[in-house]
Amino acid sequence: MIANTSRDQTIKRWTFRGMQLVNTIDAIGSPIRHMIISTDDTFIVIACDDASVQVKSLVTGSDIHNLEGHSSEVTSLAVSHDSMCCYVGCSNAHIYVYNLRSRILLRKLNHHDSSVNDLYISTDDYFLFSATENAIHVLNVKQQFNGFSSNDSSPPLSSSSSDSITALSISREGDVAIAGCANGIVQLFNLIDGEFTEQIVDHRAPVTQVALSHSYLFSLSGSRDTTVKVYDNEMGEIVAEFTAHSAPISHLRILEDNRKILSSDEQNYIKTWWANTGELIDSYNVPCKMLGVSPDGKYVVSGNGDNM
Repeated sequence: MIANTSRDQTIKRWTFRGMQLVNTIDAIGSPIRHMIISTDDTFIVIACDDASVQVKSLVTGSDIHNLEGHSSEVTSLAVSHDSMCCYVGCSNAHIYVYNLRSRILLRKLNHHDSSVNDLYISTDDYFLFSATENAIHVLNVKQQFNGFSSNDSSPPLSSSSSDSITALSISREGDVAIAGCANGIVQLFNLIDGEFTEQIVDHRAPVTQVALSHSYLFSLSGSRDTTVKVYDNEMGEIVAEFTAHSAPISHLRILEDNRKILSSDEQNYIKTWWANTGELIDSYNVPCKMLGVSPDGKYVVSGNGDNM
């Protein structure tokens, strides 16, 4: 099943094979800003312009309930891997933690001093990573829920400059973070001890996308300077630079056992290429303002915000 949302206040559900429209959910009431699907493929969670967060069934498309307790603009969403908790980041610098099934507000986290731009939950559901304008915060949410004071948290991982963090990714193992900044710098952080590791890349323009390969073999960074750089984490150097795009990079994905890279740009070009050499494999000119890749890396779904 594939689900997509639109500013026209609808959710459409499609069969994965054949791309047949199953149904349209149109009782939303406000343009949709964010959508996430729970790991167990049970819930669709959407955040709208009116600050509502609505939970719907992925299987039937029916309404389940709304998550209520916040009033500010929703800027980010995350769902725990056990599909029990929903984390709602807001423009008022707060994160609201809800029980996804009972809709009870469990906690309000107020460790930030600016809008929460992105949220990521570790695969074991122990750590919540949040990005604000110039810091990454790491919170042990299991400790928080076991009675620790809401004022106790790990110190933020701050950028070495005052430039905003514009891209963030966490390794699959949950021990390394990569952050790209508006000044073109890409940095690595050790999440075990919360320390800055190294500055690995310097782009000529703001960084738009970052990624870490499985097993921490290499790092990727894409920029508004139209390049994608591959940094070998063991050798400590850039091993490939992909320069076939002519517009700012909008998406980066690592495919097929770390061998292939998929990248897209703001001129709607999707390109696949070899990670070790930067050699182009294929190029497609299709709408790709929004892009998703299947877990096995065999299928790509893209759209352009124009109802297609």
